[in-house]
Amino acid sequence: MDVNLTYDRLLKGYKKPFFIKNYQPSSSAVVFYWNMNKSFPNINVHNIIFSKNQENEFDYIFNKKSIYD
Repeated sequence: MDVNLTYDRLLKGYKKPFFIKNYQPSSSAVVFYWNMNKSFPNINVHNIIFSKNQENEFDYIFNKKSIYD
């Protein structure tokens, strides 16, 4: 959730700061920090997980400005 959606959905009634009204959103990520009691040899330290069709996913994100199902 970006800052605009936060103000629109979670902070209704609060005035957005001027700089937020005019900013251009960019891509972002959700990061999970998991503590596990087991090793996973197939998973490295840093992993990025995409859908089965990365090309369509990025097309939706960057060109269609939407979320790929």
